Amino acid sequence: MKKILVLTSTFPRFPGDTLPAGFIYELCRELAQRYEIVVGAPHDHTANFEERLGPIRVRRFPYFLPLKAQRLCDGVGILPNIRKSFLAKIQVPFLFLAEARFVKRLLREERPDLVHSHWAIPQGLCAGWALRNGTPQVLTIHSSDLHTLRRFTGGAALTRYITRRADHVVLVNQYLKSMLLQMAPENARKTSVFPMGVSDRFYDASTREAGAIKEQLLFVGKLIEVKGVNVLIKAMALARRRRPNLRLTVIGDGPERERLEASARELNLIAEVVAFSGRVKNGDIPPYMKDADAVVVPSIITKRGETEGTPVVILEAMAAGKPVLASNVGGIGEIVEHGRNGLLFPHSNPEHLAMAMEELYESDNLARMSRYALAAGGDYSWPSIASRYADIYERLFSEQSSEGSPASAGSVEETYLSASPPVEPPTNRIDGSVGVSR
Repeated sequence: MKKILVLTSTFPRFPGDTLPAGFIYELCRELAQRYEIVVGAPHDHTANFEERLGPIRVRRFPYFLPLKAQRLCDGVGILPNIRKSFLAKIQVPFLFLAEARFVKRLLREERPDLVHSHWAIPQGLCAGWALRNGTPQVLTIHSSDLHTLRRFTGGAALTRYITRRADHVVLVNQYLKSMLLQMAPENARKTSVFPMGVSDRFYDASTREAGAIKEQLLFVGKLIEVKGVNVLIKAMALARRRRPNLRLTVIGDGPERERLEASARELNLIAEVVAFSGRVKNGDIPPYMKDADAVVVPSIITKRGETEGTPVVILEAMAAGKPVLASNVGGIGEIVEHGRNGLLFPHSNPEHLAMAMEELYESDNLARMSRYALAAGGDYSWPSIASRYADIYERLFSEQSSEGSPASAGSVEETYLSASPPVEPPTNRIDGSVGVSR
């Protein structure tokens, strides 16, 4: 089996860890059926330096001392941690330096056949600096990395350096590809576009046939500013004036939770109306989704210009046959088709979200959109997504073998995994916004 070194800053710190997004782990677990997978990730004081998580071997590096003082990579997210903690801010250069040295060490000790870097910074940058022996690299850009690079002077030049060191670049939506090509147009011929995947558990949770209306909505995600849960709570107060039985379950945790719970109490949205369920294992989310009428994704564009890429929860909802009420930002409009498998509304606008909630229950909208949501779910399964990555890996292996040196995968056709082509939503498109993504 060929060995793949996966570099990521988001990975479970221990078995059953529910705080970090689980999509990198899910992808690695699927790829482990074809390749030997070694994951390199930052250390957290709750984690081991080396361990096995199922078929995946994990190696972690410390980036600050004492270990309990490490603040950047605890599962909440590097950007949110930087904004809430001065200690986290000063640890950023230490993280980059420690990871660069660690990647160089891993390349020497593991001798991987290919490196797969998730996020352009710090992983793509560190891998690009360390790779000197002809080992090919695949880079996946998820969103926050490109946002960060775009914000800073010299970010475009750094993006060109990082992507030049990658043999193939995968982006999770067309929106991010457009942004990348504005900054580094030379990447046009070595990019693919497809999202992360969905566990079979969500397909199993699909109702298939529309059931009784429950007036139950669901939010799943980290409780951070860009997710827009404050807008959702205000919209709930407005929508309940006309639908007094409407309820909401909020799954997730994060630095905004205390403030959001206080806001719900101020609006008299008691626990029976807005229930904060905290962290829930990904495997335990499907029953919540099955019991909901729809999933709400109220993402905003922050004052810093941050917004979502393609939240995985949208794909999970579609797989479960649930319509999505989502703000029209980032790559969301490429998946959510207004009036068909969900409803789009302008971001940061509780009045428009409340109107979308009411529209969901008008006439046969819920039953009809549920059917289309299930159809739009297409095949976002992890085996399908992993196969797309394996195709890229194998093409690079083949080209490397035939030419004796790493070659650009420029001949790879761009692919977008969706049941229907991306559509331009009918609401206002936000120009100049940038992307961050559960």
